[in-house]
Amino acid sequence: MGFRTGSGAKFTPSAVWSILSNPLYAGYIRWGKRLKHIEVVNGATVESRQRSDEPIIAKGIHPAIISQELFDAVQARLKSNPRLVSDNRKHVNPLAGLMYCSKCGNVMILSPDIHRNRFFYKCLTQDCPTSGIIADYVFEALINTLHSWLNNICLAPVNSETATDNRNEQKKSAYNIQLRRVAEQRNKICDLLEQGVYSTETYLARNAELEQREADIKNELAALDSQPAPPEERIRGLTDEIKHVLDVWERTTSAEEQSALLRTVISKIIYIKTERGYRNSDLSKLLTLQVFPAL
Repeated sequence: MGFRTGSGAKFTPSAVWSILSNPLYAGYIRWGKRLKHIEVVNGATVESRQRSDEPIIAKGIHPAIISQELFDAVQARLKSNPRLVSDNRKHVNPLAGLMYCSKCGNVMILSPDIHRNRFFYKCLTQDCPTSGIIADYVFEALINTLHSWLNNICLAPVNSETATDNRNEQKKSAYNIQLRRVAEQRNKICDLLEQGVYSTETYLARNAELEQREADIKNELAALDSQPAPPEERIRGLTDEIKHVLDVWERTTSAEEQSALLRTVISKIIYIKTERGYRNSDLSKLLTLQVFPAL
C-alpha cells in the first residue's frame, strides 16, 4: 500500500507484528514486556532484556483507537499464524557481516517469510534497486563457488606463467643483490676517503646518494612483502579448508556453525541481483555472487 514509517523507511514484518500485538491501541498500558537480565559471560557482565511471558496489562486513561473486539480478533489471527523464529536465537544469519549489496554497499539481511516458513535475503536501503531472493539460492551459489574453486584452481595444475609467488621471490632476490652492491659501494667510498682520493665533501655527497638508493630498495622490498597474494594463490592456500567445508556442509544445521565454516574460506561476498523473479522463472540465473577468499 506504500505506507512508510516516520523516517521514510518501509515497515518490516517485525514492526508490523509489534504494532498489531500492542494493546496500547485498544486503550491499555503494558509493563514488563521485557525484563532486565544480567549474567557473567567470560568474566564480563552482560545485560540483556528478555521477553516476559506474563507482562502486566492495565486499562489506561487514553482513548482506544480500535475496539476490544477488533483487537481480540487480530490476536486470535496472530496466534493462528505464529512468527517464524529460528531455533538459534543468538546467531540466525550465517552470512551476517559477510554479504553486501552491490548497489548501495550495505549489508544484506536475512528476513523471515512468515507465510511460507522460509527465509530470504534482501537489502533494506530505501529505493535501492537490489532485489531480494530466497536464502536457499544464495547458499546454493556459495557452495557451487567453492566447488568451482576446488576443481578449477586448487586441484588444477599450476601454470608457471601465473606463479606470482615465484616472480615475487625473483624480484626480492634481485633487490637483495642490489642492497649488497650498495653496501660494497659504501665501503669502497670509505676506502677512497681514507686514501685521499675523495674529499670530505665528495664523500658526503656520494654517501648521501647511496643512502637514498638503499632506502629506495628497502621500500620496494617492503612493498612486495605487503602485497596480498592474488586470489588464485590465496584459494590454493585454502585447499584443505575448502574440502572440509564441502565435506561437512550438508550435516551442519546451526547458523553459528555455518557462519564459522564459511569464514574459514570466505572474507566477503558482493550480492548482485536487480531483476525480480516471476512465476516459473529460474531465480538462480538472476543471482550473481562475487566471492572473495579469506585472507
